[in-house]
Amino acid sequence: MAAAMATGVEVNPLLAAAHNVAMPTRAGRSGAAAPGFITKLACTVPDNIKAQMVEMERKHMTVERTFERNGDPFADYFTGDLRWDLNVHYQLSAGSNLQAFAIVGNDGRGKGFLYELHVDMGYRRRGIGRRLVELVAGSYRQLTLNVHQTNMDACLFYQEMGFGATGVSPDPGVHEMRWPALGGDV
Repeated sequence: MAAAMATGVEVNPLLAAAHNVAMPTRAGRSGAAAPGFITKLACTVPDNIKAQMVEMERKHMTVERTFERNGDPFADYFTGDLRWDLNVHYQLSAGSNLQAFAIVGNDGRGKGFLYELHVDMGYRRRGIGRRLVELVAGSYRQLTLNVHQTNMDACLFYQEMGFGATGVSPDPGVHEMRWPALGGDV
């Protein structure tokens, strides 16, 4: 039985059971997931979902060409040393196709770093990315991310979501942004 999301995208609540996760019920400071999102440690994400994530990131880099990867290859999130500090939040369609995902690191003291946020091109402009950022930001008292200056859509999106530029970035051509924008509870 599929539940219709506010965006018109159908999400099958039984998919969560197939991935050994209860269907999330709400978002907020408690870190509970929003409806339709599955949350797992990166090292426990099923292989078929990992493969879809790698392919989505590849498409975004080769088709949209809004940024170039700076740092480790994307697939390294799921290989080598097990990273118990990385959470993956993702949403599947009723047909088990990946719609969106975020990869977030945390320091165990309420601060997070949003490493990746991707929404499949076919599911954009439906509020999925916005709900995903709200879920992630609601789990931390401070959330930081890097965004390429050439990716204007992402820069504007994060500003609309309440992120502000910090003026600090180790990489040229990259903005470091933080939520809450004014420093908040650091």
